[in-house]
Amino acid sequence: MEIEFRSFFVRDAKKLSPQIKEDLQQAISIISQTTSFSQIPNVKALKGGKNAMNAYRMKIKDYRICFYFENEVVELVRVLPPRTFISSSLNPLINIFLRSACSF
Repeated sequence: MEIEFRSFFVRDAKKLSPQIKEDLQQAISIISQTTSFSQIPNVKALKGGKNAMNAYRMKIKDYRICFYFENEVVELVRVLPPRTFISSSLNPLINIFLRSACSF
């Protein structure tokens, strides 16, 4: 699969600890080596109506990788720390993620 990185994702990744960065690299390599979306582990679709179309999250320990998947392209958007990623109705960060990441 093709992988694209948003600037928010790169910024978030730079702030991570070395152990989490290593886990993140492993997750990205798993995503890039899979041939179908169903082979990616720990993935859940985001809720939020049309703003969340093709939006997913992947769990890595306590962190969440937020991404879009469309036409065999995975666009990595954010890496959110524990307790930041709860639900769109409770957490305005999710709404910011959904609004800033919608470019399809």
